[in-house]
Amino acid sequence: MGTGHLTAEEEAEFDLTSKHDYAILQLKKESGRYVALVKNPWCISDGPNKILRYCRALQGTENAAQELDLEMSALSLSKSGLFWIDVEDIPQYFENLYLNWNPELFSYRRDTHFAWRIEESPSGSCRENPQYTLTSPDNGGTVWLLLQRHSSMRAEEFVDARADQDVLLQSEMEQSSPFISLCVFDADGTRVLASDGPVHQGPYVDTPQALLQFEMPPRTTYTVVASHEGLVVGTSHSFSLSAFASCLMSLEPAHDRYHHWASHEAAWSSSPLGGQGSSFAMQSEDPQFRLQIEQRSDVVFALETLHEDIPIRVALLWCGGNSGKTAPHSIGKTNRASTTNSRDMVGDSGEYRRGGCAVADFCDLKKGEYIVICSTFEGIRQHGRCKFTLHVGCNSAPCILQRLPSETAGRLSTRLSAVFPPGRTILAAPLWCSRLTRLKVFARYRQPCGPAQQAAAPDTESHLTIQRSAPAHEAETRALSPLRASLRSNPPRPSDAPKEGPQDALAISNDGHFSNVLARNASSSTILMTQDVDIIPEIHHRRQSAQSTLGQQTQPDLSGSYRSGHETAGPLPLWIVLERQAIASASISPIASDGGLPSSDQGGQAREKRSENVVEVEILSDHKVEAGTFQAY
Repeated sequence: MGTGHLTAEEEAEFDLTSKHDYAILQLKKESGRYVALVKNPWCISDGPNKILRYCRALQGTENAAQELDLEMSALSLSKSGLFWIDVEDIPQYFENLYLNWNPELFSYRRDTHFAWRIEESPSGSCRENPQYTLTSPDNGGTVWLLLQRHSSMRAEEFVDARADQDVLLQSEMEQSSPFISLCVFDADGTRVLASDGPVHQGPYVDTPQALLQFEMPPRTTYTVVASHEGLVVGTSHSFSLSAFASCLMSLEPAHDRYHHWASHEAAWSSSPLGGQGSSFAMQSEDPQFRLQIEQRSDVVFALETLHEDIPIRVALLWCGGNSGKTAPHSIGKTNRASTTNSRDMVGDSGEYRRGGCAVADFCDLKKGEYIVICSTFEGIRQHGRCKFTLHVGCNSAPCILQRLPSETAGRLSTRLSAVFPPGRTILAAPLWCSRLTRLKVFARYRQPCGPAQQAAAPDTESHLTIQRSAPAHEAETRALSPLRASLRSNPPRPSDAPKEGPQDALAISNDGHFSNVLARNASSSTILMTQDVDIIPEIHHRRQSAQSTLGQQTQPDLSGSYRSGHETAGPLPLWIVLERQAIASASISPIASDGGLPSSDQGGQAREKRSENVVEVEILSDHKVEAGTFQAY
């Protein structure tokens, strides 16, 4: 049993050591009361323990006191650290009681010893933890697992420390502060990467021993994982793991089913949501990696970060050149993934989860190239730069993992704003390119101001995994604002808006489908974007001139230099076209007669709805481009 915190005065009065364990050697009944013989394992007492005078066992008959004194004398209690105490007085002086059990009760026992160097890792990961395979080949039964942490003090240090109680007490307190535990996983004896989902888990205890008891079915193979909280990073500790069972069993180091590993360190950066001089295309900057698999293999991805309060997710997408799979139009051979549609996905780690670890595994993945996306929940990027590590394991051959450059790397940004008037669904703006360039168009609705724009933030007390939920204003926007962006050779006509997208589109978002750009889930992204497209002005102009209908139609005065037919004051432009699906008239944002917002007391609500009609556009290009203003069709 152990004492709690005692003041210096209490230690001197009771002759007890603060936060120290004592052994109970004997228990017997004297004069109708139970008394216990207690021993201080340090054995440094100089005389009869002063706690005797407070024991009610000595307040009985004179004969009882004489018998106790005789027994104390016979055992030389004055120099051995032994004393008697009334059992009813134990709670007054001690806080903890530990019970022993007899290992000989079990027919089979297996022991293993190991050294554990503590590496920095999130609590949700057990990739670096000691792991063992526990197998019951024939019969099932009760199994007890005992994890013991060895003392870090050498024998000579302990002898020297006996002369100084303070030194030994401090060492004991330092060793008792960490917590240890055992977890059992149904992983067929192979190493596990994430700490969630154990079939059996023991409590975290701050004692040197952690015990886990469970029933093991016949012919079962489990993975046993040692876990800790509070052991100092960079230190090494010795442990023993013992298995006691009533059935035949084996305890061996767990094997890793993935023989080849590749790792890459990167970081998520915090990007402002709009604002002067900021690139909202950066919000699509979830780090992406290109993975090359040399031969068919089982593959596992482990995404780890020390920022455990950030929900994270890892996803695998098809890339060009994979055997038996056509690469989606949004993913080029050398480009980043522009969209994350479900048809592009090979798989992912599931819902966004906290704990600093997300794992996704795939069986029998084909040889080829893939894109890996490491993402965070959209509403939690207030941490600045958050580092993470992506680990990839293959079981058949080494894999190559490379970081893809960001969307904005080496590109110029051109930003525009577009406003949908009430009842209008098509906007267009001219775009001029003077030389060969590669460009991409991003678009999003301007988010409302105030508390309504806050995403459904994860609850810090909730389960590790979270669902992407949305506030009421996002639910309304989903019904009001399906959007499509495209880059065309010719300006749109009012009749344009086929479901599959315009035929003259050089680049188009989401393969021509309308998308809700404020939702972010497995089938859509926060920001709408087209794929990259290479623009060669000479070829583009010849293609425009060859269209006979173009010279017969008079186009709206949108570009300033593009009037009608071939009567142009400059090169023919491309056209950035924004389309939204028709919305109910009741949902159209109120706009005053002068084009501004109404001045009634509903101005706050009007501003929020007005913001849903404003679309922010950003063009990323290799060379400088010029853009006109958006006008409605």
